[in-house]
Amino acid sequence: MHLTYDSQVDAAYIYLRSTREKSKMTIPLESRSDGPMMFVDIGHDGKINGIEILDASTFLAAELLKPREP
Repeated sequence: MHLTYDSQVDAAYIYLRSTREKSKMTIPLESRSDGPMMFVDIGHDGKINGIEILDASTFLAAELLKPREP
C-alpha cells in the first residue's frame, strides 16, 4: 500500500496494488453528508487498484499527508 497527497487540490490517493495500469472503471462511493467524497478505481481484472479521497486533509491524519523522502 502506498499513499500520495496533492496539497494543491487536497486529494489523497491510496494505491492498493503496485500496478500503475489505467483502471477499467471508477466508482464513486456514497458517504454521509459530512464525510469524504471517495472514488474506487477497479482494474481490468476486477480487483481494486486504489482509492481517491477528496478534501483529504479534513478526514485523514496530518502525519499521513506529510511529504515522504524517497
